[in-house]
Amino acid sequence: MKSIAGRHAPLVIACALLTASGCQREPSANATMAAPTAANAAMPFAFKEIRMGSDADNASRPEPVTTQDPVIVTISTVGQPKDSLLTARLLFLGNGQAVGSKELRLSNTTPSPIELRFEPSSNRMPGRYLLEIKLDDQLAAQRDLDIVEKPPESPKQ
Repeated sequence: MKSIAGRHAPLVIACALLTASGCQREPSANATMAAPTAANAAMPFAFKEIRMGSDADNASRPEPVTTQDPVIVTISTVGQPKDSLLTARLLFLGNGQAVGSKELRLSNTTPSPIELRFEPSSNRMPGRYLLEIKLDDQLAAQRDLDIVEKPPESPKQ
């Protein structure tokens, strides 16, 4: 009785040669690579990063936002937006009241990052807030933000 390796030796050798030759094969001169098309190269529009605070340019841990500070929202994007409407609302979660809103018409010439600024208002109280961002009335992103009371300044000596 022949062993399995002995009976299938020619098949094993042929497979090994085909595998080895396939790994080392150079592409022929006639082979063409698929060129990237404009549709493949263009990424769909999306939010890459949303930063909020009193200083949205601060890459490290941001300082707390107080009731007297503006809320600055920086939205980094990828891709080219189609003509659409970006709406951002700042809502106080204690009562659901909108304390600020912004609208921005986006087009393929809109630069990234997008910066929105919500100035302090008399109805802004300490507490938790929700930033709601919509594109063409469709919810695109939400972020929470805590706003604190401005601490009293220490007396100067």
